Amino acid sequence: MDVCNKEEVVSRMKAAVASKQFGQEHILSSLVADACIQVCPKNPANFNVDNVCVAKIVGGGLHNCTVVRGMVLKIDVVGSIKRIEKAKVAVFASGVDTSATETKGTVLIHTADQKMPLPFCFHNVFAKLGFMSHMAPNKQVTVVKNEEGDDLERAVDDGVNTYKAMCKDSRIVPGEAATEIELAKRVKEFSFTETGSAIAKFSESFEMVPKTLAENVGLNAMEIISSLYAEHAPGNTKFGLDLEEGSCKDVSTLNIWDLHITKFFALKYAADAACTVLRVDQYPNLV
Repeated sequence: MDVCNKEEVVSRMKAAVASKQFGQEHILSSLVADACIQVCPKNPANFNVDNVCVAKIVGGGLHNCTVVRGMVLKIDVVGSIKRIEKAKVAVFASGVDTSATETKGTVLIHTADQKMPLPFCFHNVFAKLGFMSHMAPNKQVTVVKNEEGDDLERAVDDGVNTYKAMCKDSRIVPGEAATEIELAKRVKEFSFTETGSAIAKFSESFEMVPKTLAENVGLNAMEIISSLYAEHAPGNTKFGLDLEEGSCKDVSTLNIWDLHITKFFALKYAADAACTVLRVDQYPNLV
């Protein structure tokens, strides 16, 4: 896919944003897609999530959110002049710095030679702020939003990280629990050829996704899961749960997709975590 094609980006990002802001995903996905496309480098694999920041401003609503090229400083001006165009000099009365980066990182130092010199630390700080003279213009954008809570900011973060994931692998799978039910059906069919019930129980774990979705919107989870199995039995692999109407539909007609890489690693790490717990012979006593 073309990671600079806004329509394709929004279709892959919408499901991740809707998990935090259901019903507002169309507005937020469009904003986040615009921001990510503006700062996407020539090699999409080098996309940096720190180049998209969020500035929260009190007042307004979701429809007042916008994307600004560059960095936003939430500091009021000193004086009566609030706006000026084509200014050549800007005087900052307070320090221009950042208390913390958008993402946390850890640097492990094993030897004295690996210790970072002090000038390099200042270089990183100014590079983060976008003040390095050799940096290309418009390499940082800010999504300006009103102060509505952390859920909106987390939805933006999910959208940005989804864009980073699709820059590495843009393959998609049907969303709205269609993939999970199809996996459950195939794993259960495979369990019939093997002995033991472990594989069959593993297939039932995939049902937690449609069950959670159904319960979140007030539907009968067992009826929804049975309906999904009935639709997938003849080979309708793209049938999932339409949350708005509470029925099973072909999610490809609804344009609801999930990233293959997200599903892959979610399944991989969940299985690894379960196996790790099962390998523990003795649990420590918790006080």
